[in-house]
Amino acid sequence: MGSLSQGIFEKGYKMGKEQAMKEIREKEIEIGRMIGIAISLRNVMKNLDMTEEQAMAALCIPQDEQDKYKSLLRDCEEI
Repeated sequence: MGSLSQGIFEKGYKMGKEQAMKEIREKEIEIGRMIGIAISLRNVMKNLDMTEEQAMAALCIPQDEQDKYKSLLRDCEEI
């Protein structure tokens, strides 16, 4: 591989690696956000004696996200 094509390859590799790292960080942030909301939901349910639906309404969880949190709460007994 010539030096020009090697340089192009290395630049592309670096850009791809940086993009992948950015996407991983964004996904980790989203997972952390979901875990935090799930913990808050559990605390509201326990401390205020609310159902899942009541707790989600109290925390203003959008309707289109509620199924994912219901599933997360059922999958994780202890968070």
